[in-house]
This record gives sequence, structure tokens and C-alpha cells, in this order.
Amino acid sequence: MKTDLLRKISPHLLLAWLKPAREYFARRGLTLPATVTAGSVDYEKLAAIFLAPSPDLPPDLIESFYLIHEMANPSGMDSIVEAAAASGLQLDLAEDASPADAAVVAWLLDRRLLAHLHLCQELNRPRAFQYFSTQAELVPAFASPSEEQLAALQVRLDTWFHAWKRGRGTRVFAYRLPSAPNLSEPSLLTSSNDHLLPIRWGEGRGEGRSRRPQPSEWLFLVRHGLPCRRVAAMKEGQPATIFYRPQKHDVLVYDPARGELRMNCCSRRERQFFLRAFGIHLFGDEHFFPGTAKYTLAPLVRSGRDCLACADVPGLERVRLKEVEFYFPGAPWQRVLRRADDIFELVENEEVRWPGRIEEITRATFEIKFWKTRRPRRLTIVPCNKALYGRDEDSRLLEQWLEARQFLVPNRRETKAVK
Repeated sequence: MKTDLLRKISPHLLLAWLKPAREYFARRGLTLPATVTAGSVDYEKLAAIFLAPSPDLPPDLIESFYLIHEMANPSGMDSIVEAAAASGLQLDLAEDASPADAAVVAWLLDRRLLAHLHLCQELNRPRAFQYFSTQAELVPAFASPSEEQLAALQVRLDTWFHAWKRGRGTRVFAYRLPSAPNLSEPSLLTSSNDHLLPIRWGEGRGEGRSRRPQPSEWLFLVRHGLPCRRVAAMKEGQPATIFYRPQKHDVLVYDPARGELRMNCCSRRERQFFLRAFGIHLFGDEHFFPGTAKYTLAPLVRSGRDCLACADVPGLERVRLKEVEFYFPGAPWQRVLRRADDIFELVENEEVRWPGRIEEITRATFEIKFWKTRRPRRLTIVPCNKALYGRDEDSRLLEQWLEARQFLVPNRRETKAVK
């Protein structure tokens, strides 16, 4: 932590935020002035206390610092101001208020508001998802998860994360985007009856990266711990060790129309567990999402340059293959990355040869030129379930192109939901 993080907060708001922990700071040798006029804050010592917390550090203090730090940015400030206006909360921010000031005021007035907006920000972070479709002959209708289903899912996830040394305290938050034109205000459902607040899509650190959820899709945010970490530190001039458990947010989105679950999470083991857990608790079938392939790069070899055709997809002007990655698992194994303005030109000149097995093509990146856009965007496919979009709003149109060119693996089930 640097002292400038604390200096971004106005002195009077800083003192108001730290006031409940005055006794703790006094025990650590820091006397906070009662008011701004009564004295100044020793920022260096304050930062040192946060860097080397003692066991009696008030939990609310460390939680508030984390949330304030995460929301102390322009997009975080915008979401705070908008949510406060929607809920009738009077922020009374000064004209020269900083984003950190807005976060502190939100914490002081309604800490649940700030915590919820931070969760909304986490939903925007992922830039890539892996996709898993149901193999059910007919996609079952899905209106919403019940609170009982969410509670049971949360218990199951918490037990699993605890067993894998991630600690307790897993929470599951569910959001639904309405079919109404205003898509900026989805409803929130959790097992603890949190209140409903708006989500601002396409903002925060993940701006322009993650796929924008569509109307009627359900979003699940899973908050859990990671393996504990030990970090070397200095305490009262002596070497010490800080022991803590990092926090992680996984994002999953269920599309009821497609019967498809896409997720952004840590590991293959975690993905496989999520597929089983969500299948069991939402659909009563642990094999509802079998984890089979969604994408294939076979058209690169089978169709050649014709797989880049896009005239039949309105809104697309041009597609080029810019990058391919090969992985050859033999002894010795090798990974080869080829980049060019036009990969197919290299293929046609026999400077690049397709491998004998399609599975050895492990990644392909396309450059997509949209109508009436100055710069092309990128789409990367990593078989068998991963897609990285240049912008969140590109996904639906590009999936039409992927399906038309047979980059999507055919699914034997019907695509319409059961009425």
C-alpha cells in the first residue's frame, strides 16, 4: 500500500471512516485527531499499520478499505452516483470530490450499496469465457433459480472449496437481465435476500472485453477464497510474515434459450465441478452440462480461405486469419505460433502446412472488419470451449458467422425451449 491511496480521500471523510477504529489505532501508536482542525493525520504511520495488521484489526476496517480501494475509480464513482440517485440516497458530495471520496461516503451511508456495486464491477472483469451446452433433446424452460436452490448450491460450493483448502465463506449471487428495453437494471436474487440495485455494463477494468449478457440471461457471481498466502513484511522494524487468504470472484452466465452455460473461473477442476453443481441444483441432473465441445477449427483445413466468407452475415465487411498456434505433443513436444497479415497466403505458398490432426491446431485469431467501423476487431477461438471477443457487443453477430462457417460444433438437441 502507498500513502497516496489514503491521501486521495478528503481529510474529514478519512477521519469519519476511521472513527470507529480509533481505539485500535491508538493501541498501535497512532492518535487520530478528532477533527480536521484539531490536527493532521500521519499518513506514513497509517499506511504502515494497514501494511502490518495485528490480530485485533477490526474486520469492518479491512473490508471497507478493500471496497473503497476497488471502487475508487471514475467508473466506480459513476456507478455510486447513479445507484444512489436510483435508491434515493443523498450523497452530498463536494464539487471537488474524488472517486475515493464517493466510495467513502457510500460506505458510511450504506455499506451494502457499496458491496453490491463492487460485485457488479466484478461481473464486468472477465474478458474470456468457456462455453458448455446441454445435450438435452429439448432445453427445459428456466424462469429463475429459487432461493432454496441458491442456498443449496452455495452450501455445495462452500463444502467443495473448503475441501480443496480454499476456506469457508463462499457466496452465490444471481442476477437476471429483463426482456425490457432497459437492460441496465437487472434484478438481483441471492440466498440472503439482498436488495435490488442497477448494474452498469461495460465499465470497470473489464471494459470492452467481456461478452455483454443478453435479455433473460442469468448471471451468477461466485465469491470464494483462494489458497492462503504468506508474504514477507516488516513489523516494528523487524522481519515478519503476513498470512492471508485472497478473495476470488468467478462469473457464470446461463442462456435459457440455448441451454448454454459460459464461465470464467480458475481451473479445469473448478470448471468441471461447476458444471456438475449447477446441473444438479438448477436442473436436477449432474450431467446436464456434459462439458462437450462447442468450437472446432476444422473449417480452416476443410474449407480453406472459403471459411472466411462473411457476405451472408449482415454487419460484417471482411474477415482475415491473422494468427494460428500449433501444439505437437510428441517427444520433444513443441508449440509453434505463426502470425501474419494473411495466414492463408502463407498456406497457399506452402510456407505453413496444416498438421495431420486437427487437435494440433490449438488457437486461431481472426481480424474482423465491421461495417462503418474504422478499426477491425479481433476474435480468438481456443477449442473446444473458449472464445475471446474484442468487444462485448460483438458476440452475438460473430456467433452467427461462426455458425454459418461451421466453427460451431453441431448439437443434436433442438434449440427451442420447452413451453
